[in-house]
Amino acid sequence: MVGPAHCADLLLLLSQDEFEQLADVPDFAAIAALTSVLGLRGVVPTVEGDGCVRGKRTHRSRLHLALAEAGAVPSLDFTSRFFAPAIGVTEDPVTGSAHALLVCFWRARKGLPLGARLLGYQASARGGLVRVCETDGIVQVEGEATTVIRAELLA
Repeated sequence: MVGPAHCADLLLLLSQDEFEQLADVPDFAAIAALTSVLGLRGVVPTVEGDGCVRGKRTHRSRLHLALAEAGAVPSLDFTSRFFAPAIGVTEDPVTGSAHALLVCFWRARKGLPLGARLLGYQASARGGLVRVCETDGIVQVEGEATTVIRAELLA
């Protein structure tokens, strides 16, 4: 379990085969029950490198398919997904907070120095590339954003 107590996640390090065997639509009821019992926000399965390279998932993300078709899939340090059905998020398309935790895990696991830049890929239906860097207790998360809600606050 990683992250601050108020939003801790269960990080699952998987093999390439295990990651690709994750269902396109996992058992959200089971994930919700598990995270509720453990007092967690969500579950973050992750694998080193490109978790979609063999294309076993029925529905690869639109981004990964487009990059593969163009022969432009970048060299990825890790791939992940994020599930938090107990708080109303079945699968989040791209989760910056999860990547802030993943960079710390993968940097240490790979024996990289502070300041090393890693490239992660979140393998949701939409998919997203996230560049992350950890330096002296600060994590930088960079990537493209999609506006899903636009609102105006009134005084």
